[in-house]
Amino acid sequence: METSKAKQKSFRGSALLRFVFDLVLLLGFVAQAFVAGCLLVYGYIPIPAAWANRLLADKMPEGLHLHISTVHLNRGHIAFTGVEISTTEFRQALLSIDAAEVELDWGRLSALPEPKEISITGGTLYTPPIYAPSGQYTPLLERIALSVKPDESGWQVERLACLHEDIHLWGSVSLPQVQPSDALNTTEVLDNFYTRAATLSGQKARLEHFETPTIVFAAQPSPGGAFLISVDASSAKVNHPEVQAENIRLKGRFTWEDGMWSPLEAPAFSVSELNAPRYQLETSDARIHIPRDDFASLLQGQWPRLQIVAAQLNLSRFKLDAPVLRL
Repeated sequence: METSKAKQKSFRGSALLRFVFDLVLLLGFVAQAFVAGCLLVYGYIPIPAAWANRLLADKMPEGLHLHISTVHLNRGHIAFTGVEISTTEFRQALLSIDAAEVELDWGRLSALPEPKEISITGGTLYTPPIYAPSGQYTPLLERIALSVKPDESGWQVERLACLHEDIHLWGSVSLPQVQPSDALNTTEVLDNFYTRAATLSGQKARLEHFETPTIVFAAQPSPGGAFLISVDASSAKVNHPEVQAENIRLKGRFTWEDGMWSPLEAPAFSVSELNAPRYQLETSDARIHIPRDDFASLLQGQWPRLQIVAAQLNLSRFKLDAPVLRL
């Protein structure tokens, strides 16, 4: 009898194990069928947005809040739509993004995948009321598109394109790596950023006579908190009360620190046509160099020393071919 009871218990135990094993296989098959069905019908796997928001909330720096409308997983990419970032102080979104995509690096099977590239499109960065001249939320940068890649030194922001009012901005920025031990003071970072942004926006008045100006730049940090910036700025036309010009361009390398621009070399201007009636000056295909020491006075509206090299120059009644003038 005891042997028969033992056999019955053994049979029941093996039957239970077989049932659990079959259930696991069935759940695995259901999961695979769900994934295959989603990929076949939608082309991606939907991820519950509420779960993703809770998961990412624990990863955000203190004081920053993230909200995502939809999340999709598609062949190693995670796609987000309706992304908004706000702060504890400013509950209205400071940054809204129509679409973002994170490409994951699955190279190390023993570890969780890491971001390989982050791309965003349709972004808008807002200025909070306390930093805006109007006292209201106003767009600072619109139509933001960029790509971010990590490297050993930090983060590389590439293919950056955006619009500040009527100024088109294109460029790249190198950002230093933030150590996990570094405490991020959100309020201090935002105050520093928007204060500098207000300083730059205040200089926009200098471009009011330029038609659809475009600024191409490359910025990287330097020791001491300054940024090294290469600038290539252009405008199809300039309509100033005293000067009219076409196809004007400025190229130079600068340091930018505490809202101050300092040239590392003599900035170079080029212009295809220039007319200054007050000085009875007309020139074509001209290159204009400004000494480094005069750049600060130029920003303050003072007339700097100039070296002009042109294909042709008309000055008062004189017509000069291939002149070199120092003024």
